[in-house]
Amino acid sequence: MSNLVSKKKHAVIKLCKQILKIDVDIYEHHVDQLKSIIQHHIDNGLSPTDIKKHYDIEYTDFGMFIKKCLNMQIKSVKDGVNNYMLNSGRAITEEKALYWTNCKFKFDPFLETRLLGYDLLLKHGIYHPTKNTAGMHRDHMVSVLYGWDNRISPDIISHPANCCIMSPSDNSRKSSGCSMSYEQLIDRISTWNDYENITFAGMFIPHDQRKHLPKSESHKAKISESNKMLRNYTDGKRNIRQHKDLPVPTGFRRGMTKTCKQVSSNKYTIEKWCPESESNRQAD
Repeated sequence: MSNLVSKKKHAVIKLCKQILKIDVDIYEHHVDQLKSIIQHHIDNGLSPTDIKKHYDIEYTDFGMFIKKCLNMQIKSVKDGVNNYMLNSGRAITEEKALYWTNCKFKFDPFLETRLLGYDLLLKHGIYHPTKNTAGMHRDHMVSVLYGWDNRISPDIISHPANCCIMSPSDNSRKSSGCSMSYEQLIDRISTWNDYENITFAGMFIPHDQRKHLPKSESHKAKISESNKMLRNYTDGKRNIRQHKDLPVPTGFRRGMTKTCKQVSSNKYTIEKWCPESESNRQAD
């Protein structure tokens, strides 16, 4: 039988009775049970503060109590989260990371006029964190996570029939959910007859090589049509580009201004204009 815990360890005894909900003498095996419970919480991503709130513990610095009084090691928040993800099967393993890579869209969206939201693509282009912050996202209607959980082939998840053009905010709200069922996706793929028959100069081109093809004339025409809807403006220092139907931003005029050639090999730097950013700038 385990030894009785010394009465000098009154804080440990009090916590054992509080968490284990017992009102008897505290032995070492009770302390081991207490440590096991706290370790379980830590492994599942809870911080000492979270554990303290959960059990309504009165100690000011419960993290120090865990380290000094229980002689336990506290994991960092990152370690705790990683351990929780691993235990819950949500960790990004090498196999899972490879699946995510293989599920990326590998086609030129401007060539696929049947994409849902194709008009948004022509109007705003594809999102880029620096070059086109007003651009659109390519979303998987049947999500990659659903594909992983249900062992669906990456060729199906990455098919253009599974692609929808939407704004970054809408994509963020959708998160990892699905906007279409797997059965509906299979039906859409079955009608996408010419996707597998894309040729260049009379030769069949594998998927992984299509992104290296020169732009087709139809692709160039679509980009040209999209650019017709935009106009360039300058304030003498910055160049911006916005839809032609929007009013001229305050302080700007039609045209372009050359930038410093030592900074970039490009003669011009163009920003994607957002009316909200102008109002925010004036408020500042």
